Amino acid sequence: MKFFISYRRKGWPFVHNLAEHFGKQINGSIFVDYTSIDEADFEHSILRHLRESDIVLVVVTELTFAPERINQDNDWVRREISLALAMKKTIVLILVDNQPLPQPANLPADIQDITRIQGIEFYPRYFEAAVKELATFVAKVTGSATLLKGGYSSLIRGQDALMRCDFASAKQEIEKALDTLQEDENPAEVAKAKYLLALVQLGGKRPFSQTLLAIRSVESLVNAALVLHRSYSYLITLAFFKLDFARNGFPSLKNEAIRLLQEARVVAPTSEDIKNINLLSKCQPYLVDDYSQLLTIEQS
Repeated sequence: MKFFISYRRKGWPFVHNLAEHFGKQINGSIFVDYTSIDEADFEHSILRHLRESDIVLVVVTELTFAPERINQDNDWVRREISLALAMKKTIVLILVDNQPLPQPANLPADIQDITRIQGIEFYPRYFEAAVKELATFVAKVTGSATLLKGGYSSLIRGQDALMRCDFASAKQEIEKALDTLQEDENPAEVAKAKYLLALVQLGGKRPFSQTLLAIRSVESLVNAALVLHRSYSYLITLAFFKLDFARNGFPSLKNEAIRLLQEARVVAPTSEDIKNINLLSKCQPYLVDDYSQLLTIEQS
């Protein structure tokens, strides 16, 4: 699959970083004019790669739709967007710092439809999570099961199986992901796999109904996820588990749970955290119902 990135030259540092990290997650080529021009005719090279592309990523910053640039007939960003729309390319907007789009009436007629396109929000603090969300989103909209590299595709399939409460399929896919992903290269993804595997091990049954061995195994997995990637959702999930474990003859775990909830207060939740909590609600609805009020109290 071929990707084309359209951007303003002042956004090059961000685009270079995006291309490097996005390229690690997808099976495909990425064209960026600054590094990928492959013939003497600059204009011909850009337009050829745009026509040959499957996906066009438009990086949107405060400069992208500046009136003094975008209203010029020879503006490159306008030309690239116009051609992509005319050719009905799959376009995804990269909204840097959640940059808002202008009103259609404030854009040239040939690119007004860009305001109807789906976008992925990118914030510097959550760059890696946004890259992962972008890769997942593109894989879904294109229906390409082979777009994501190695363990990434297995991880997504495992998560989808968990949303269906198909624990057997989820276990198979997540273990396949763990066999492929490397902790030193993919710490966030390995952490996510361990988190998902903890949900798999519970099999939809409440933590307090588990054996001591199962309790320790689930705790170990979520703790391992926290070591690799300390996130809001992992802290909350482990706190809920410990609160429930405490009902099975381990009252000391309640204090540990309260400590985890307090730690979560200083960790800003990301879009990935929201997805994880939604997944927890799907796999453990009664657990979340029982302890969500305590979470509200702790977070207030």
